[in-house]
Amino acid sequence: MNEINGKIDTVLASVGIKNYERKPLVADASNRRYERILANQQSYMLMIAPPSTEDVRPFIKVAEVLLKEGLNAPDILARDVENGLLVLQDFGDDSYSHVLRNGANEIELYEAAVEVLEALPVYADDIHEYSQEKLLQEALLYIDWLATDADKEGFIAIWKKLIGSLSGNNRLVMRDYHADNLMWLPDNNGVQRVGLLDFQDAVLGNAAYDYVSLLEDARRDVSAQTVATILKGKSEQFLLDYAILGAQRNLKIIGIFHRLNKRDGKPRYLDFLPRVWNHYNNDLRHPALAELKTWMDNNARG
Repeated sequence: MNEINGKIDTVLASVGIKNYERKPLVADASNRRYERILANQQSYMLMIAPPSTEDVRPFIKVAEVLLKEGLNAPDILARDVENGLLVLQDFGDDSYSHVLRNGANEIELYEAAVEVLEALPVYADDIHEYSQEKLLQEALLYIDWLATDADKEGFIAIWKKLIGSLSGNNRLVMRDYHADNLMWLPDNNGVQRVGLLDFQDAVLGNAAYDYVSLLEDARRDVSAQTVATILKGKSEQFLLDYAILGAQRNLKIIGIFHRLNKRDGKPRYLDFLPRVWNHYNNDLRHPALAELKTWMDNNARG
């Protein structure tokens, strides 16, 4: 601990921060930790990512892409890549989750979030593609961690067909684009009103995926009116992509939450499962997912 504290002192000193107070924030599902640094009558965010399990370079790379496109990723003020330390601009405490609990206008915030999605670039250099193999691997987390005795071969065959019917990978996809990772900064204009967090896993993928992340949030209920407003006028292909990727993402989340409980001793994520199952069952209403619905009727494990 003393060694990492010394590294923190060094990286903070590189931007003139010497006398400071550290305030740990609530831990998330990863091994990364965040602390608010108070110094010089200002606040900063410190990311601590253990190099044995985390790599800060993808975060840096995606932040540079977003900033280049005029989107509101936090400025990286200092970095120690070897020791997994980043000093970031602090967006404050007004996450979407926080301000919505306090009565903010949901449709206004979600339309602003969609404005950001529409501004994400078609960008390939150094950004991995969200491959068909990766999408299948993630869906299989449901079987790996919950339905271990289910018809795996049938599941894989169905998912290969569904994934093959997607329209393609043509957009930077943030992957965890939901209310906990979006900051509301209403004093700014346009896309700058939305501060972006937790984007290190971004890929080049299908644009519908981030709409699923936003509207089928595991942690909060998005009103049916807001969902209808955001999806109004979308093409049949987009809505097909949305249903397939919604089912894929929700199965992945179900598997991950069971893994967090069984492997990592983090049972609190199980509290979100009823909402995730509800999202998943709504996705299965799309006619193109009828075969998957039949498979679930015969193999589902809750």
